[in-house]
Amino acid sequence: FEFHFRERTKDTPLKNAKLNFKKVKARFRCKDCSAEFKGQEGLKGCPRCKSNVNDVISGIGINVDSVETV
Repeated sequence: FEFHFRERTKDTPLKNAKLNFKKVKARFRCKDCSAEFKGQEGLKGCPRCKSNVNDVISGIGINVDSVETV
C-alpha cells in the first residue's frame, strides 16, 4: 500500500507525508447461530455451536489511521 501511495503522490504536496496504520483485529459472525467472536477463534470454528460457516464482519483490508505532512 505504501509503495503505491508513494508512486501516486511523488509530485504532489503529499510526497513527504507519513502514513500511520492501525491494525483492526478480525471479528467473525457464525452463519448458523449468529454468535460473534474475534481473532484466532474464527479459524477454529464457532465457539458456541462449532460451525465452520462464518462471515468476517471486521478486520478486512487496510485502514489508514492518519496522514502527517512534513
